[in-house]
Amino acid sequence: MKNSHSLTYLKLKGTEKRRLFFKIHNVLFLKMDNNKTRNTLFDAACLLIIGEIISLLAGKDFSWIVTIITAIEVVLFFILAFLARRNPYSSVLSALVLFVIISIVTASIKPAYLGGSIIIKIFILIYLVRSISDARELQKDLRSTGRESE
Repeated sequence: MKNSHSLTYLKLKGTEKRRLFFKIHNVLFLKMDNNKTRNTLFDAACLLIIGEIISLLAGKDFSWIVTIITAIEVVLFFILAFLARRNPYSSVLSALVLFVIISIVTASIKPAYLGGSIIIKIFILIYLVRSISDARELQKDLRSTGRESE
């Protein structure tokens, strides 16, 4: 026994089938792109944690201030990742600006502390910059389909 949805699909004409197909296609791919943007921010937060662990292991001077600032940065990245569902471009751009500002602040507080995680910080910077174009395109698609309020 076939369900009613498949019977309804068979009764549709050619252009109606194409419209339905593209509507389903857009919904699925927007969801996948939205997850990609969120995962970028989650990945960056995890890389911040790994960079902090490397700095702790590599450095001789421990700095509670830098560790607390990094913990706050990780929490903010997780919050931005959850906000990326509605505004992916704003979230990625905010994460990038936040990352640059906090990296400068922590480097000025404890310059020796930066040495252990400099490669990871460069990788996070490149990762966030490369995701801006995807987030901008996703934001445009969300606005054009009216799914921004979800």
